[in-house]
Amino acid sequence: MNQNTDRTRILLEIGFRPFFLGAGIFAVLSIGLWSLIYLFQLNISTAPITVLQWHAHEMIYGYALAVVAGFLLTAVANWTGLPTSVGKPLLRMFACWCLARVFYLFDSQFLLLAGLFDLVFIVLLLISIIRPIAKKRMWIRMAVVSKLVLLFVFNCVFLLGASGILKDGAHIGVYGGLYLIIGLILTVGKNLVPFFIARGVASEVTIASFRWLDFTSLGLFLVFFVLELSSFLPRFSGVVAFGLFFVNCIRLGQWHTRGIWSTPLLWSLYLSYCFICLG
Repeated sequence: MNQNTDRTRILLEIGFRPFFLGAGIFAVLSIGLWSLIYLFQLNISTAPITVLQWHAHEMIYGYALAVVAGFLLTAVANWTGLPTSVGKPLLRMFACWCLARVFYLFDSQFLLLAGLFDLVFIVLLLISIIRPIAKKRMWIRMAVVSKLVLLFVFNCVFLLGASGILKDGAHIGVYGGLYLIIGLILTVGKNLVPFFIARGVASEVTIASFRWLDFTSLGLFLVFFVLELSSFLPRFSGVVAFGLFFVNCIRLGQWHTRGIWSTPLLWSLYLSYCFICLG
């Protein structure tokens, strides 16, 4: 009993442990289930949303958001020097995430319950990371918080669409969430990737950083985000997407050094960012 208690305590000492573990297990289970549905026509009832909408929602608000939660709970604690949720508060947050994943597997009778647990999870995550940021007055980090707030909003939009209240709400909720996750990766990645490269290569390197790149990338992304979700000027949306690709390719060129290819952590980070740009 004491050994199990110690393991639980260790698991809940820092945010990334339960959420990275949960995301990994969920990824394996959900990929297996989706393979049975897609390849072998396994019939499961997810009404009133389609199976495709369920799959898309769970990859974004289930898997991806769990990874984001684990990262931010740990990163904010490192940035501010103040703790985020640990112990029982962390367990409650993780339990809400788990219960939402389970209830989304059932049909409409549990849809609102699943949505409620999902939204409570995001609220608890927001409270946990806003407190230390506000105490340290690190307002520049609120850029990350704003994207989490929008993820909450678009999850609500998805639920309104799934409930038949908002036309196309499920579609907008899924794509809004997808683009926000990409935006969050671009926001965090512009600091995280060069940080690891500068400290992970064998030789000393200096990685240039230009503010105009950051502002241009942010501006283009916001325009792309609005155009894509509103279906306004669809051809111009493609031009903006290409501009966003070009700006981030410049960033990738700044980051590149031969030393990254001898360290798996570095080349995997670098190639991941490359594939986001290609996408």
